Amino acid sequence: MYSKEKCRQLIDRILTVIKASEKDPVVVNKIDLHNLVKELDIYDLDFNKITGLRKELNFHNYKLLEKSDKHLKITKE
Repeated sequence: MYSKEKCRQLIDRILTVIKASEKDPVVVNKIDLHNLVKELDIYDLDFNKITGLRKELNFHNYKLLEKSDKHLKITKE
């Protein structure tokens, strides 16, 4: 698991990517978060290690359809 601060920053960036996309469902992958991952010194991003992701997405009215270590598939509820 990543630290609380890293998870918060990753979740914020994921939400930014989702809101900027005009597609539904949205697929978020490692490339979308490349710059932030470098800043946080994460060498191999694993979406399964981001704690609180599903809860935060639900709070913002998004539903997590698919989650793997390489990508997320998210839709608007």
